[in-house]
Amino acid sequence: MQPSAPFAFDERLGIRLPAFAIPFEAMDPATQEAVIAEWESIRARIPDQIQQFEAEIRRFLEQISESDDWDQIVSWFDDISDRASRIAELNQWLRVDPGLSSDA
Repeated sequence: MQPSAPFAFDERLGIRLPAFAIPFEAMDPATQEAVIAEWESIRARIPDQIQQFEAEIRRFLEQISESDDWDQIVSWFDDISDRASRIAELNQWLRVDPGLSSDA
């Protein structure tokens, strides 16, 4: 792939996402092929990332069941909500076609 790879790491989701400088359709065929190969590699790791967030949710739920500190419980529920949101976004990215666009 070219030095200015069309993907950028998303800290929140823990994966690289499309960051095209030009539309996919405007890329030369060799670059398109490289982008598709890279995207398929990224997509293959999405289920593992989802499992990691699900494990974090389970840990928060265990902590909630053992705590009497209401403020801390509320904070953990906020954390659970955040992880669930990330899982939903990752599921959307998992369905993005390899001939993807940057505004998925």
